[in-house]
Amino acid sequence: MGGEAELQVEVDALRARLTALEARLHKSHKHGRPPGAEVEVLFVSVGALHAAFELEAVCEVVPAAELAPLPEAPSWVLGTLNLRGATLPVVDIASRLGSQAPGLGLSDIIVIVSTEHGTAGVVVSEVGAIKSVRLDQRAAFLETPHASYVVGTFSHDGQARLLLGVPELLRHSELALIIGQEQGA
Repeated sequence: MGGEAELQVEVDALRARLTALEARLHKSHKHGRPPGAEVEVLFVSVGALHAAFELEAVCEVVPAAELAPLPEAPSWVLGTLNLRGATLPVVDIASRLGSQAPGLGLSDIIVIVSTEHGTAGVVVSEVGAIKSVRLDQRAAFLETPHASYVVGTFSHDGQARLLLGVPELLRHSELALIIGQEQGA
């Protein structure tokens, strides 16, 4: 019986690895961004993390504003923003990535992004330039099954940066429901 249990554990581990590999394969096909590809990005900082969002996902950038509370939302969903009559959930990226407690400061910026479920806001500490960058050829070796939101890497001004996939960053069952509910309201 002990041998069967060990085999089952190994089979489960292999299934988990297969699922992770299939997700990576799906991600690379979905993005269609092979290493070395040119991508238009918006530079952002999230605390000490220097990153970028693909420009095609960015709708606009707005200053921090008062948010309405959203009961029973995950802690990293700060609330909702009324943007010209549209109600959008706002996500604290630093909190989502686990690097700080959730919160919105006066100096923070909200980047309005488009997802497959609708529109949402993401809080960043700084927004930089819009530029075309070439994804790192070595990005294929960057395996991040634990962080599927990292869709590429590149170097800018001698500093390594991560290309964060907005759909992957906001992919969460609770958030998808919130975005869908707010867009339909």
